[in-house]
Amino acid sequence: MFNILVAWRDRWSALRELNTIQRAEREIARAKFDAIIEEANGLFSQGNVRGARERLQRIRASAGTDYATPGLLRLLLDLGDLDHAELLMQRGHREKPRALFFLEGLALVAQQRNDFEVAADRWARFRKRFPAWPAGYSQGGVCLAKLGRLLEADRLLEKAIRSFPNDVICHSEYAKVADIRGDLDEALRRWQLLQGVQGGGVITLAYQLGTIGLAQALRKLRRFDEAERHLKEMRAAHPLNILPAIELAGIAQDRGDVEESVRRWQTVKSRFPLAPTGYSNLAALLKQHDRLAEAEEVLGDAVGRFEGDFTIAFEYADIADRRQDWESAAQRWRDVRGRFPNHGDAYRRAADALRKLGRTSEAEEVLEERRRISTQVTTG
Repeated sequence: MFNILVAWRDRWSALRELNTIQRAEREIARAKFDAIIEEANGLFSQGNVRGARERLQRIRASAGTDYATPGLLRLLLDLGDLDHAELLMQRGHREKPRALFFLEGLALVAQQRNDFEVAADRWARFRKRFPAWPAGYSQGGVCLAKLGRLLEADRLLEKAIRSFPNDVICHSEYAKVADIRGDLDEALRRWQLLQGVQGGGVITLAYQLGTIGLAQALRKLRRFDEAERHLKEMRAAHPLNILPAIELAGIAQDRGDVEESVRRWQTVKSRFPLAPTGYSNLAALLKQHDRLAEAEEVLGDAVGRFEGDFTIAFEYADIADRRQDWESAAQRWRDVRGRFPNHGDAYRRAADALRKLGRTSEAEEVLEERRRISTQVTTG
C-alpha cells in the first residue's frame, strides 16, 4: 500500500511539474507574441507599413495567430486585413458570447469596411448587452450619421451625453452631427459644451478637441479672427499638439493669403517632421500655384520618410508627369505600383509615361499586370 501511495505521489508531482512547464511555455509564447504586436503597431504609427506587415507575417507563421488581443485587432484594422480580423472576432464571439471585446471587435471590423448598416446593427447589439459602455453610443452615432440617419444619430448621441457627461468622444460626435446637418450655430454650442467637460481626467483632452472643433466651425462661418484667437491660445498651452498649426495654415489658405499659408505649412513641416500632413499639404499648395520645383523638393524629402503614405508617393510621381520628365515619371510610377499594387491609376499613368519614351511593349506589360491583379482581386 505504501508503494502505491509513493507511486501515486510521484506521478502527481510529475504531472504538476509538467503543467507548470507548459504554463510557463504558454506565457513565454504569449509574451513574444505581445512584443511583436507592440513592435508592429509602433512601426505602423511611424508610417512604416512594410515593417508592420512583415511583423504580422511573422506572427502568422507562428502558433500565436490564435491569440485575439486588442493589439492584434488594432494592427489588422490599420493594415486593412479585415477578413482575418472578422474571422478572429467571429470565432472569439462563438467561444465567449458574453465577452465585450469580441462583440466590439465585430462592430469595429464592419465599420472599417464602411459597411455602416451592419456596423450600426452590431453597435445596437453591443449597447443592448453593455449599456454602460459609451463606445456603443458614440460609434453607433457615427454609423447612423454615415448612413444619413441624422435624426437617429442626434437622438442617440444626446442620450449618450446625458448618460456619460464626461465622455469626450460622445460629446465630439454629438457636435459633428450638428456640423453635418449644416447647423453651425448649434455645432458651436456643442463644441463649447465639449470644451467645458470636467472630471474623469479628461479636462485637457476635452479642451483640445473642443477648441479644434470650435475653430473649424468658425472657419466655415468665415469668422477667421475668432478662430485664430482660440487656436493661438491652444497652441501656447499645448505646443506639442499639431492640430492648431494645421488649422492656422488652413485659415491662411481660406483668406487667400498664399505666402502666409506657405509659411505656416512650412512651420508645420519643420515643427512636426514625423507627420506627413505638413509635407503633403505644403506640396499641394505649391503645386496649385505652379511652384513645381519647390513642391518636388518637399515631396522628394517626404517620399523616403513615409513609405506607407499613398498620397505622397502619388503626388511625387505626378510632378514628374507635369514636368514631362518621362524617365523619372516611369520610375516613380513603378515605385508607387510596388508599394500600392491595388491602386489602378498608377498602372495607367506608368503606361502613359512608358509610351512617351517609346517603350510600348513595357507599357502593355504594365497594363497586363494590372488586368491580372484585378482578376485575382475579383475572383479571390
